[in-house]
Amino acid sequence: MILEEWRLKPSRIHIKFLFIFKIIFEEDIMMLNRQTNRYYPKPSDFYFEVNNGISIELDSLRNLFIDRKIVDIGSGEIPFEDFYIGLNVVTCDIQQNKQNSINYLINDNGKLPFKNEEYDIIFLFDVLEHIKDDANFINECYRILKPGGIIVASIPFMYRFHEQPYDYRRYTPSGIKYLFEEVGNFVIKKIKPLGSPLYVLEYLISESELKLKGWRKFIYRFICSFAKLFADSKEISFSCPFSYFIVASKI
Repeated sequence: MILEEWRLKPSRIHIKFLFIFKIIFEEDIMMLNRQTNRYYPKPSDFYFEVNNGISIELDSLRNLFIDRKIVDIGSGEIPFEDFYIGLNVVTCDIQQNKQNSINYLINDNGKLPFKNEEYDIIFLFDVLEHIKDDANFINECYRILKPGGIIVASIPFMYRFHEQPYDYRRYTPSGIKYLFEEVGNFVIKKIKPLGSPLYVLEYLISESELKLKGWRKFIYRFICSFAKLFADSKEISFSCPFSYFIVASKI
């Protein structure tokens, strides 16, 4: 009876334990669900901490997006689609997604198929690390933005080599400022770190390619996942977060 009540009334600790077992026994699920929903995901979802942080930041900026023309570049499966409700957002990517809902297909040379000063807002969620010629791309973003236009971006930092081989770099805050301000002639309004140290540790280890076998694999993953029970999403390091959330405006 006690066990049944505990199941029916999940607490924060309950949710964290469910997450631990998910990590230990279902390690492949994070690869399948990565891009499906990032706007206020469930606490038991993978990447909850960083995606919840991005969701909070987006909500704080929402008034800036109302009645503005917005393009989401590198939309993928449009994981922030719920946030786009009521906004004028078009999507583009180098390939069509599973829902066939990408509005514009673009090539991978960094050239964007839009007119000069066509958009008020650009969304770039985990895109810049996959652009081979980031200098040319950031100048293209500048070209299609109206004066005073805004780029809202997230960029991974303490994260594994992913979407191979199209993962070219990681940006430090200095690198972000150089790319946006010196190359792109934007003004950085915000660089906010997302992802606590224990969150970073858990994902670096759980998504690594260590060839552990048997009980060693189980114990290794359990210890790393158990550490997340003590993680505090407010304890974030500016020098080694999971990712950075960026807001920059066109001069």
